[in-house]
Amino acid sequence: MSNLENLARAIGEDVKAIKEDSELKDREVQERLGSLESRPRVNPETLVTKAELEKKGYLTSHQDLSTYAQKWELYNDIPIKARISALENRPTGETIVNQQNRISMRYWAGTQAQYDAIRIKDSNTIYDIFK
Repeated sequence: MSNLENLARAIGEDVKAIKEDSELKDREVQERLGSLESRPRVNPETLVTKAELEKKGYLTSHQDLSTYAQKWELYNDIPIKARISALENRPTGETIVNQQNRISMRYWAGTQAQYDAIRIKDSNTIYDIFK
């Protein structure tokens, strides 16, 4: 083949590549145009500018949150809640347990007049009389 034929073939291949490339780009442009045209319409009257938001006192940028505690940094109060629950669920009445013989005794506190008003005194009750 001659140089002229090689040059003609190379030019033909270049023209073919340019055509294919332009068709591909044209197809991409058509697809993008179609997607833009099919987007829902936005009413510009419903849009608000940053200046309008700032004038009304709305936040227009993210605030610094470094001064706030992370969840993992918070105090764990589960043991304290368990202790409070145990105290709240104690049986009513002032009961004292003797640690040596494990006998339960009740505790009563009151004035002499209140003590005298008790008709039957219980031997398992400690009476504390105050003035």
